[in-house]
Amino acid sequence: MNKLDFSKFSEKLGDWNVYLKPIFEDEKMYNLYQEFKQCKEIITPTSNDIFNAFKYCPQKDLKLIIIGQDPYPSRYFNTKTLQADGLAFSCSNSPNDKIQPSLTSFWDGLSHEFQRELPYEKDLKFIAEQGVLLLNRALNCKLGKIGSFMGKWDFFWKFFFEEVITPYYKGVPIVLLGKDAEELKKYVFELNNPVFILSHPSFAARNKALWETKNTFTKCNKLIEDQFGKGSGIVWNKTIWDEINDLPF
Repeated sequence: MNKLDFSKFSEKLGDWNVYLKPIFEDEKMYNLYQEFKQCKEIITPTSNDIFNAFKYCPQKDLKLIIIGQDPYPSRYFNTKTLQADGLAFSCSNSPNDKIQPSLTSFWDGLSHEFQRELPYEKDLKFIAEQGVLLLNRALNCKLGKIGSFMGKWDFFWKFFFEEVITPYYKGVPIVLLGKDAEELKKYVFELNNPVFILSHPSFAARNKALWETKNTFTKCNKLIEDQFGKGSGIVWNKTIWDEINDLPF
């Protein structure tokens, strides 16, 4: 059986490597990476960034999973830097602090839900570091071609939900954004992990409408606090999160 050299991926996966090693040594992953290597087009995000969602969210801290559809398929005009940075919706690579419409829509929806204005943060690492996996169903795509690898990673998701989330992360809520992400619901044991399904923020952005969150993130924080204790919910305001982390205890 052909398999990848897992040592080349281990560091990129952070402490999730202990759980994910079997799927990376599966022949299906080897075949997928052969397809990537043979592709003559640019693939985004970079190979160094593709698993940043795992790298920045320690597996011991996992509280919430959010899955979108595709990474950003473009690059910035001036710098030619790829927009996708490995965290769903994050725009940390933006050279002028502008953020993508879907991220603007994301923040507007959260602000409306929590009835307070949240800053338009471009870098979502502060959310990942709180225990949120920010992922897309397709972990990568061809430059300028949305959906070009849609479905290619589904064997990974099947393993991830059935062999990692179900046995080890009971009660962790999962938010699926958009029809493509909703396809992953079949791999989730819902008696174990509550699933919330919303439209993708990009749909609201395209239609110049408010992204309707249906109070989902308030519900998720309630579930998180029920499991991890009062005050353990996700802090969506980076300024407040930074202040909490600066406390001397």
